[in-house]
Amino acid sequence: MLHSRQDYYEMIRSYDPKGRSSTNIVLLAAFVAPVPDSSRKELAMSKAKIWFCVPPFALCMLDQGITLVGQTPEYWAGNRSAAMEGNPWFHWLLLQHPLAFEAGIAVWVCVFSLIIFALPRRAAMTVSIAIVLGHAWGAATWICWFLPYGYWFTLVLFFVSAILIVATWEKFGQSTSQSRGIFSSTH
Repeated sequence: MLHSRQDYYEMIRSYDPKGRSSTNIVLLAAFVAPVPDSSRKELAMSKAKIWFCVPPFALCMLDQGITLVGQTPEYWAGNRSAAMEGNPWFHWLLLQHPLAFEAGIAVWVCVFSLIIFALPRRAAMTVSIAIVLGHAWGAATWICWFLPYGYWFTLVLFFVSAILIVATWEKFGQSTSQSRGIFSSTH
């Protein structure tokens, strides 16, 4: 029985009757060889983890959008020292330029997405929730102080965040239930 790519290489080499170099055939076999079931499950889990990235991404975009909208007219007139942001790193980026802030956001999204993909399921879920809570809190600080009835909008924000988490985690469960048997509707 063939269990690994090396087994496929050996099988292909054995079909070369004259003993010629079969490097091209071996390389082709590496791409067409079936993936073992354990690798398929890991791949399905990895692809499904994209759902763990959706809530943090959405809340990050909301937080950064509200942060930019909340900047004073003086800031937009070129007085970068008028930047308002609670996170020291992102405050420093806003002091440099709004595009530096946006570049920092892009790097942050890549970092937390890679972390979520690299971690085991439960740890990835924990990181996802922590980032959602952080960005929901960041957005709430703007909403609460700068909007009339901000407190009520903040409650709605947290409720919608919870709905987003549940909906995307259910999608994760649907993506992995066939390959891993978790999150199925019978549990």
